[in-house]
Amino acid sequence: MASKYVFVKEYTVQAHSRLIHTRIFKFICKQCSAPTVRETFGSRPLYCEQCRPPKAKTVKATDSPKKSQPKRPKRSITPSQLVAGQCSNTEVPPSSFNPTHSLVTTTSGEKIPVALVPTQTAELFTVHTADTWGSHSPIEYDTKRGLLTQGQPLVNSMLEVGA
Repeated sequence: MASKYVFVKEYTVQAHSRLIHTRIFKFICKQCSAPTVRETFGSRPLYCEQCRPPKAKTVKATDSPKKSQPKRPKRSITPSQLVAGQCSNTEVPPSSFNPTHSLVTTTSGEKIPVALVPTQTAELFTVHTADTWGSHSPIEYDTKRGLLTQGQPLVNSMLEVGA
């Protein structure tokens, strides 16, 4: 009897690997009505291997998870800003943020000043705006593949040198 290890994704229990075994089923094929014996990992088959041969398994690209994304904390106003009268609706970018490029939306032409920060990989940079400065940025720039977000090409924007 054949066996194999499968990876169980995390649903209500912690992800783990486990050993599953095949089972031998004796049944009548629904299509050709021939008595059949078939060994499978899953549930009882309905058709023989001549009527419905086993298919090669394909790996699906998983969609983005439906879990809620963590919300970005709101910027608080420090007492020194209140005393100095600097309180306004516009956010002041951090003093260490120095934009080197502009992220241009191709549909509207809107330009957002960004800074490219090198990563451990020579041809990969993270793209930071004033809002994402000092935290994780979801946008990356690969010198070979262009702008990426979560590993996928960012088709509605382009990078322009100079802020």
